[in-house]
Amino acid sequence: MGVQWRTLDVPGIDQLQGAGVYYGGGTSEALACKGETVYIIGGANSAGQAAMHFSKFAEKVVMLVRGVSLAATMSHYLIEQIEKTPNIEVWAADQRRRGARRNAAHGNYRGVLSLR
Repeated sequence: MGVQWRTLDVPGIDQLQGAGVYYGGGTSEALACKGETVYIIGGANSAGQAAMHFSKFAEKVVMLVRGVSLAATMSHYLIEQIEKTPNIEVWAADQRRRGARRNAAHGNYRGVLSLR
């Protein structure tokens, strides 16, 4: 068996795997992203743990959450850690559609984003 990730259903994504698109958050990927902006797609514990790991190396980590918040899919302790990490931003699905992003738990709007 082993670990399985949900893959992105995007045309051409296979050519980018390992060249900017990764399905894991290990040390080699994190070191390669030093000083970069990293986007993590997902809102469960694995995504949260990856965000915390990447935040030690990346300039900014953006979590793109498929759902409306982290609360339904992530442990509370991990949400609290993410909230306390200044270089992690959480963009939930409903906020992306409206063109705004906000903090995972407090709902504070911190700017405008267009992902079209």
